[in-house]
Amino acid sequence: MALHLLAFSFLLYSSIDAISVDSGTLTSRLSLWRGHLSASSISDITESSDVDPATTTLEVCLSPGCLADGAQLTLQKLQALSDGSNIKVQKGVCCSLCGNGPVVLNGNNKIRKVSSDDKILKLLGSDDQSPDPRFQTILQSFELIQQARQAVKSRDFGAGVELFQKGVDLGMDQSSSSSSLAQVSYLVEALQEQACALLQLPDKESKTRAVDAAQRSVDLIKRTSECITDDDVAFLSYYSSLESLQEALESCNKVVPKVDKEILRQELETLQKLMGLPEPLGLTSTQKNKRRSQGFRLQKLERDVSLV
Repeated sequence: MALHLLAFSFLLYSSIDAISVDSGTLTSRLSLWRGHLSASSISDITESSDVDPATTTLEVCLSPGCLADGAQLTLQKLQALSDGSNIKVQKGVCCSLCGNGPVVLNGNNKIRKVSSDDKILKLLGSDDQSPDPRFQTILQSFELIQQARQAVKSRDFGAGVELFQKGVDLGMDQSSSSSSLAQVSYLVEALQEQACALLQLPDKESKTRAVDAAQRSVDLIKRTSECITDDDVAFLSYYSSLESLQEALESCNKVVPKVDKEILRQELETLQKLMGLPEPLGLTSTQKNKRRSQGFRLQKLERDVSLV
């Protein structure tokens, strides 16, 4: 778990588009893994060669400057679009082209300003005349999710929820049993953010849908990760999704006139899994206090479930 400290430290300045509406509600925590991987410095060459799917490795610069230019979204799009191909997409370090981001390394080439869908598709070798329908569907999924975030930012939670739903459904249709967590990370984030938006709506049905969204994020991580506790990215996203699920389950019982024993049991099981995980390194004082509160909540649930 050595990278946990790096991941949490990097969160302090690289987390973008996170939802945090009121204290105690769900937030998008999956930017925890937005750290750096080392990449060698190479000469500055503009885009000039085609991609060879058999040998291509694309590295997306995730320096603070490129992150400010939208590198995280570029990385996620490239990862999602490369699903099922021989193109490897990974994180890279600063390319010394600040102000020209997002920058992507493609062999000996530094490609600047890789933010538009057209440029991303070109980098993947997509034919402009007859683009892959699957690529178009995935990009539409990203667009709907971005629209959902804008709606939530404007506090139009109802519209945001439905846009998240459409975007996630499109993306899930294009994922496969062999998809990696990196390739579906944007869907995990969207499901957590959808759960957050649903918890801002007052009706019981929305709380139940929040539980479903958070559970889907947990299931997606488990499906795409071989060993969660041995992989820092998977561990942090799983930890975060369990927190989302617990908060959604707790909110469910607050809107019913009588305590639902089944929901209590589900929350108890979720908290047991969460508190059974190692405490991530580098937690802030707020995060440590939250984990302490979760421990108290677990003790209360253990008593309540035995009495119900």
